[in-house]
Amino acid sequence: PRAAAIQNSGAPIQLAAAAQVPSATVIDLTPDICAEDPCHAVVDNTLLYRQRAHLTDTFVRKLTPRLTTLLEPLLAAKPP
Repeated sequence: PRAAAIQNSGAPIQLAAAAQVPSATVIDLTPDICAEDPCHAVVDNTLLYRQRAHLTDTFVRKLTPRLTTLLEPLLAAKPP
């Protein structure tokens, strides 16, 4: 199930660490990686995982536009 997959990932530890840094902003790509329950191993003919827990390079490249959309406003708001 989706909840177990998230709980068994590094997400809980990463979120706890980010909570300790007041200026940290968390970008959660979970809905982009696992949109349904259960999570799918293949989306739009693209394999998501390799070695059970690592995202494939191909899938990460497909996530790049979404990550860019989420990062750009944050980067624009930060002073140089």
